[in-house]
Amino acid sequence: MMRGKFFIIILTAILIISGCSKAESDSDITKSDKEIVLKMILEKAIVEKYIFDYNLIKNKNEIVISEENIKSLSLPEFEGISFVMLSPKEIQKKADKEGDYLFLKITELETSSNKIIVSISNIWAVGKGSNVKFGYLSGGGFQISYTKSNGIWVQDEIVKMWIS
Repeated sequence: MMRGKFFIIILTAILIISGCSKAESDSDITKSDKEIVLKMILEKAIVEKYIFDYNLIKNKNEIVISEENIKSLSLPEFEGISFVMLSPKEIQKKADKEGDYLFLKITELETSSNKIIVSISNIWAVGKGSNVKFGYLSGGGFQISYTKSNGIWVQDEIVKMWIS
């Protein structure tokens, strides 16, 4: 009986320790790491014009990006391009006032010990006065995985792409 309790205590300790090491690994990803990867995906999407329907973005010098999933992060700066971070309500208000437009949204930002998977979409904000009743057949996005190797973030692969 005593041997069984000892076994359960040891097994519990192992599970707790392995759980703690996983949590410590996840905490290795810092805010700065996320900002670096955010800069990398925005550079690919906008500077390299990789995002679907880039050509339909009305103001390529001032690009709207949703604050969802990135609210606490600082946005990068690229020559001739600024990003305007807006809440979903502000995005809708802008569309209601100025008309339909494309905006960017980081739809996923998944982290593990030395890997970040991030998805970006180019989505239409449709204003209340829009003539479009069923949505646009344009926009889209992609997902990229990044790995930190020797302290440097590198793009692994484009995991998937989609169009609307």
